[in-house]
Amino acid sequence: MLFNANRHSIGDYKVPFCLQSCSKPMSYAMAVNDLGSELVHQYVGQEPSGQAFNSLALDSTNKPHNPMINAGALITASLLRSHLALPDKFDYVR
Repeated sequence: MLFNANRHSIGDYKVPFCLQSCSKPMSYAMAVNDLGSELVHQYVGQEPSGQAFNSLALDSTNKPHNPMINAGALITASLLRSHLALPDKFDYVR
């Protein structure tokens, strides 16, 4: 599938950088769009944690505090198209 769009670039746009945490909101949005917030929040909380973004801590119900810390992002990403093979999941997210 080709993606055809106009681009506007400013700043150091030619300098490569890692997307890591930039992908957390997108994965969360995709999961909520596909599955609904009620199902997503059965697996990941939605409250501030006070933890660093790279925290792997769980809340008192053994869920990650929210989808924006690493533990929550891992759970959220695992929910995306869980019925597909890994290459197909990758293609969907990409």
